[in-house]
Amino acid sequence: MIKLEEIAPIGIFGKTHGIKGEINLELNTDFDLENTQYIIVDIDGIFVPFFIEDYRYKTDTTALILFEDITTEEGIRPFFGKTAYVKKEVLVDSENDEMSINYYVGFTMLTTDKKVIGQIVEIDDSTANVLFVLDNDELIPVGAVEVINLDPEKHTMVVELPEGLI
Repeated sequence: MIKLEEIAPIGIFGKTHGIKGEINLELNTDFDLENTQYIIVDIDGIFVPFFIEDYRYKTDTTALILFEDITTEEGIRPFFGKTAYVKKEVLVDSENDEMSINYYVGFTMLTTDKKVIGQIVEIDDSTANVLFVLDNDELIPVGAVEVINLDPEKHTMVVELPEGLI
């Protein structure tokens, strides 16, 4: 079973393209579809992998995806507006071994005295000031976070924040 803390969002599905089951995927992160065999979609609260049969890029941030076993417009219609996810391990940039900022989605942010600040549910990179969006609607600027300890197994990060930020 795929868990939220194992995956990271890469984009949002848009409309269908044609009548053979292709769908637009608006990528909101720098991710090459060549790095994965499947995309994960939340279907009724369960994260389900859908294997990619074919894809092509329309623009730098838009791809047309065709999934295996989905061959009609009606079959792909339930994907409209849904978030597309991939396993976090495929987000590693192989050239410099750096992790994408989306890796941290699902991590619980803690203070140095182990008090919960919140769980990271999204990365808002729509402006130059990239923000962690927490489950309690707190917005934390990524640049203001000093990570003291990161535990990938427990999906926690102990951080130090500037006084008065939260």
